[in-house]
Amino acid sequence: MKLVLVGHSPQIWRRVLVDADTSLALVHRIFQIALGWEDRHLHRFRIHGKDFGSPQPGGVVCSDDSQQVRLSQCRLKAGERFLYEYTFDENDFSDCWQCDVRLEALLPAQPDQVYPVCTAGKHPCPPEECGGVQNIRAYRCLLLETESQDLEVLTEFAVQVVKRSPDAPALGLAEDSEEYAALALAVERTEARARLATGQFDRDEINRQLRALPQGGEVGDAFAEPGPE
Repeated sequence: MKLVLVGHSPQIWRRVLVDADTSLALVHRIFQIALGWEDRHLHRFRIHGKDFGSPQPGGVVCSDDSQQVRLSQCRLKAGERFLYEYTFDENDFSDCWQCDVRLEALLPAQPDQVYPVCTAGKHPCPPEECGGVQNIRAYRCLLLETESQDLEVLTEFAVQVVKRSPDAPALGLAEDSEEYAALALAVERTEARARLATGQFDRDEINRQLRALPQGGEVGDAFAEPGPE
């Protein structure tokens, strides 16, 4: 399958090989990993005019629970497409990330191939929390505007670490402290700048995470509850 982020230029895409017996819920997890997102929000598939998703309180009503439907049961033919949507508004799927997915080919399983696997792609995906395709430009401007601010925060912490006396207590920060929040934000934005600067995505890291997924097409307990050119 080839997964393309709708509305973004240059085109952001991934190609993945997935076992036909994989549940749609696990396909969702595969797509999240391939795009570098963290599965924080609601999702749905729209296949042959029918919606599939994991039922959640307050979420969109879907025709079927994606944990109960296998990819093979969708009866997709080579060349057919479907829509994958991932929303940051729990009450509205009209404002969300959309991905056009094409089933490029139906291939015989290879005994020496581990599934799922990402075989190709281009460009890093924007962070899921940046507000969708319509807000990417503003998000990039924000990254540029806050670069010196983040550098100051990171430098201040680095100086404290380097100059700390060997017998001084560790510089652990409470996760609910303002200092920790500022440092975490600075790290997150610095990493985002690095991804945008290189223009590359880390396929090896994607496949490392894909190999850690449950085998046999099942989602598994870890994903049972919510919280391709």
